[in-house]
Amino acid sequence: MQPHAAERRHLERQIAYARPIFMVLALVDLLDRPPSERGPHAVLFVTIYLIVSLSLALSQKLPWVGEMPLPLGVDLAALAVFLVLTRSVVSFWFVYLFVALAAGIRWGTRRSVILAAIVTLALLELPSTAPWPGSK
Repeated sequence: MQPHAAERRHLERQIAYARPIFMVLALVDLLDRPPSERGPHAVLFVTIYLIVSLSLALSQKLPWVGEMPLPLGVDLAALAVFLVLTRSVVSFWFVYLFVALAAGIRWGTRRSVILAAIVTLALLELPSTAPWPGSK
């Protein structure tokens, strides 16, 4: 069942407001760790993503920008890049939880479960190529 236009705008607004919240949580986790446990350029990546997400959230009031949501593919690409950049599992999960929320709202349950399976497989495979702290 497709949501009505007003409900769709409300859900897109929730996604736009949730993005900076999850990025702040990821940034707080990264800044709480010593630099050796953060990963190369992870703080810079999340900071840039936070600035972009804040500008998108603030531009929701503009009629011509508020109608154009950021495609989910951009968030998925950012998640993939962040998976390679970070060594913090906790901050990665914050970014992933946002992508899962957006995928659940835009795609529905079935496709978001497939996304969860792919991300889980990527997390299981990554330690063999680039070990995270604590993994052998």
